[in-house]
Amino acid sequence: MSIHLNNVDVEAKKTLRVDFSANGSFAQLNRLIELMEATPYVIEIKSVNLSKVNITNNSKKEKSPANLWSGSFSIRLLSFVNK
Repeated sequence: MSIHLNNVDVEAKKTLRVDFSANGSFAQLNRLIELMEATPYVIEIKSVNLSKVNITNNSKKEKSPANLWSGSFSIRLLSFVNK
């Protein structure tokens, strides 16, 4: 799985918005969501978008691996204090 940080922005004194994308299997992206839900910090999951990647290599007519998924995520870290 690969994760790419797209944007980090301070929205208020104690609020941090993080936008990132990830590629991997559906199971890997699902595990990432589970880890976000289980974080010891107060976060708000603003959006999660998952899509199956279907890329065809025109020269060889080969498709991408059947289990390749892409996800975009937006979260807000509301507090740096543990729950």
